[in-house]
Amino acid sequence: MRRPFTLASSFFALAVPLALATGCSGSAGSGSGTTDPTDDNAAALEAAAKLPNDLTAAQAKLVLKLIDDRCGDTWCEGDNNFGFRTMKCQFGAASCTMTYQIFTPEHAGHPKATYWRSCKTTGISSFAAMVDTAANGYQSLNWDFYLKLDTCITAAEAKLP
Repeated sequence: MRRPFTLASSFFALAVPLALATGCSGSAGSGSGTTDPTDDNAAALEAAAKLPNDLTAAQAKLVLKLIDDRCGDTWCEGDNNFGFRTMKCQFGAASCTMTYQIFTPEHAGHPKATYWRSCKTTGISSFAAMVDTAANGYQSLNWDFYLKLDTCITAAEAKLP
């Protein structure tokens, strides 16, 4: 089912191809800016859970909240719901891995289902590369980081049964 047309959806429709054209790929080792959606392979999710984390608990919580806030204007406009669960970063390796759930409704003969997924983004070497903080203290997702997540989540959602 297609999402209704909104100014935001038309903007994101233009932004995603731009992000894809600027170097995103499915290989985690292919350089800065890569995005790697991982299906609910139990070993991959378990490995992500064991990663060390250079984010503080408060930073990880804030990033997940900002992603969830953005979700209402993007991925969550569609048929599926999302639960963003963990964000782990290794700034020395310039990468972060987010684990999340996609909840699909019952449709076209498919039962309700929950899928665990993870997205690995590279080129992220600091909290400031994830979150922009204005002079007045207002915090929002860094645009480049958001585009990497958007590419990954959109790819994972497209592969759902």
